[in-house]
Amino acid sequence: MNSTEIAEARRAIEWKANLYALAAELFSEAEQGDLTALRVLSQAGLLEPLRLVTTEKP
Repeated sequence: MNSTEIAEARRAIEWKANLYALAAELFSEAEQGDLTALRVLSQAGLLEPLRLVTTEKP
């Protein structure tokens, strides 16, 4: 990979990490009873907390 591809991959990873952090924050707020967070999660179809998915066997 050249430096441009590495920078692009880094931005994609950071974007995804930020998205997961936002979702985690919404779940936290929803668990505390925040109606706005509950509504956002419901409209986005995220009705259960995110979980790590891997192809590795335990």
